[in-house]
Amino acid sequence: MYRLYAKGKDQKQFKPMDYNGGVQVTNLIYATVFSDDQYESLKKVTKDLNDYHNDYIFEIREVKCYK
Repeated sequence: MYRLYAKGKDQKQFKPMDYNGGVQVTNLIYATVFSDDQYESLKKVTKDLNDYHNDYIFEIREVKCYK
């Protein structure tokens, strides 16, 4: 499972994204979680976002699950 994170050029830290809303969130419960099956398409979307939005940096992070 994965999440999309973004950081504005003037921000110090990455924040998780609500992908459908297109906004950064502070609470992980509102962040969009992508399944392993969606990883390849998420990589393409992340590359496109980084290419077209110069004010932000986007990255994919794996969700760590504790049992």
